Amino acid sequence: MFKEAQAKSLMNSQKFSDAGLAYLSLLKRSNHYRYRWYYFWNLLASGNLKEAGQFITSSKDKAFNEIDYRKDAGLYWEARTLLGSGKIEAATDLLKPILGKSTPTYYTMSARAALTHAQAVQDKKKADSGETRSQTPIVFAAYSPNRMKSNKFERSDRIPFASYVHEISRTMDIDPYLILAIMRSESGFNSRALSNAGAQGLMQLMPYTAIRLSKLFEDPDFKLDQLQVADTNITYGSLYLSLLLHYYGGHEIPAVAAYNAGPNIVNKWLKECQGCPNDAFVEFIPYAETRNYVKKVMSTFTAFRLQETQSSPDFMTKKLPTKMPDTENIF
Repeated sequence: MFKEAQAKSLMNSQKFSDAGLAYLSLLKRSNHYRYRWYYFWNLLASGNLKEAGQFITSSKDKAFNEIDYRKDAGLYWEARTLLGSGKIEAATDLLKPILGKSTPTYYTMSARAALTHAQAVQDKKKADSGETRSQTPIVFAAYSPNRMKSNKFERSDRIPFASYVHEISRTMDIDPYLILAIMRSESGFNSRALSNAGAQGLMQLMPYTAIRLSKLFEDPDFKLDQLQVADTNITYGSLYLSLLLHYYGGHEIPAVAAYNAGPNIVNKWLKECQGCPNDAFVEFIPYAETRNYVKKVMSTFTAFRLQETQSSPDFMTKKLPTKMPDTENIF
């Protein structure tokens, strides 16, 4: 435990080379998939791109544990090592299976954002030196999310309660497709859903959260069994999501993570991952359930939004918040 805490402390202090060596030592003791991820990330963050690329190429199917995303995660992070070396065309070619998915995923948006950022950096360098801009955008233009069709997802007009979601989203100033994504992931649109932990209804609200929200609504007559009523559950769940979004500066990724794990623990993760890009923060989430939940919700959010509006969400381009007030300020 001491060596793991020491490695984590080095990483949190952004001493990536030393942290990489510490995690390599831990890997020799236990070939755990989280140690593999931490070792790879510290190689990448320290600029040791060659070794990072070799490591992820040889172990990409073993560095990620979420069955639904393991292959895409490995391809994506292998491509990230190529992008770090300025090899945009090679990365684009590697990412084609992800970019070309008929139903986009979290990694589709991650790949698109990473390629766009790498291209912008390269173009700026060329402009500063008087070189001609690269034509690489043409290479992956065909894989633009705006050209994709999400035929595996329900249209919102076929989803029960969707009309109310659109109505309440305008009141709460929140994207209706994010609400639908939360709802689909939480309950599968089952208004009677009840978890082992006691979360209830379409948006799986915990009783203590619902009681706090009822005070904001100034609803002294609120009873917990009302969470089984679709309109009430959507109203309360959407308000809570809206509060989390406001707290995190409109950034969907930490808000969705907090919806699952709670804001106190998410703030701890953000503090430990200061300066992390969005893609790394998601992989750093230590709870496998929450890590998978964020990827699932953001995949569903992307698919719904593209299907309904032909426009993609921009959550991968937003900067993670670095300073958060006390979580009591959420309510």
